[in-house]
Amino acid sequence: MARTRSTTAARRTLIWLGVLFAALTAALAGGVMSGQASWAPKLALDLEGGTQMILAPKVQGAGDQISSEQLNQAVEIIRQRVDGSGVAEAEISTQSGRNVVVSLPGVPDTKTRDLIQASANMESRPVLMAAAGSAVPKESRTPEDELPKPTAKPENASDENWVTAELYRQFEAKECLDPEAAEEAQADDPAKPLIACEPDTGTKYILGPVEVPGTDIASASFGQVRGNQGQSLNQWAVNIEFNPAGPAAFKTVTERLFGLTGARNQFAIVLDGQVISAPTTNAVIPDGKPQITGSFTEESARVLSGQLKDGALPISFEIQSEQQIPATLGAEQLKMGLLAGLIGLLLV
Repeated sequence: MARTRSTTAARRTLIWLGVLFAALTAALAGGVMSGQASWAPKLALDLEGGTQMILAPKVQGAGDQISSEQLNQAVEIIRQRVDGSGVAEAEISTQSGRNVVVSLPGVPDTKTRDLIQASANMESRPVLMAAAGSAVPKESRTPEDELPKPTAKPENASDENWVTAELYRQFEAKECLDPEAAEEAQADDPAKPLIACEPDTGTKYILGPVEVPGTDIASASFGQVRGNQGQSLNQWAVNIEFNPAGPAAFKTVTERLFGLTGARNQFAIVLDGQVISAPTTNAVIPDGKPQITGSFTEESARVLSGQLKDGALPISFEIQSEQQIPATLGAEQLKMGLLAGLIGLLLV
């Protein structure tokens, strides 16, 4: 009797395991058919081998001069782009303080190559709308008859007539809390509005056209905010200085934004399709020397000032050399590892 019950329980367990295996296989098959998965696992550089590219930087407007800070910033931007494209465990480093070495599993496609070589694009855009970063569920999205309907052509970059029904649908569907989804920036046309995420706050924005390009920034620094008597207020700030082309354009922007309320009082600093800061406009800035304040720490103020300063000299890369590299573990080590695992499993 006891043996019958034990046999029945074992059979039931095997049936459930079979059902679970079938369900997982069906889910994997669905992912393969939709192009979001594959039957074989993705191997990283140490098991698959891949492509190593040596990139030579080009600084627009600054001859051949490039600082170590700019090179390190470029490495971080390349790393973010590669990670966002879904490439597994790429290795990115500098070489001799001059070049960047990028090692990728397999053979990179044209899109990945373009991402690696493109310059970092910094720009300032006025905020049209802002919301929490999660996508609005389909059943809760705005009905068709309540979607925005522009009544005229936009008069300036802050005009809400930039927001069409289609753009608002994309805004509601945009997911900024998922890092992979947040990386999927739309085509960046400086003359058109943009939907972008701010990773640090999990906020998503509809931004107006570009008004001040990053190349108008002459320098940026960070330090303590000072009171009227020169005393420290124990608050960190980021200070920006524009080149001769910047002050007039920035004065026009702040004159308009200072008279607006809510999210439209903000201007967003966008780097590589993502918002790195979206401060409010508390005054008209006529001299081209704005100061960004907020809940900065010394480290966050240093990082933002570095990003702004590097935005004045966009760095692009050209592939200097390229070669195929073998798997660092090797097929023989992988085979022995699998054999050892199989023997251990059989013993258990």
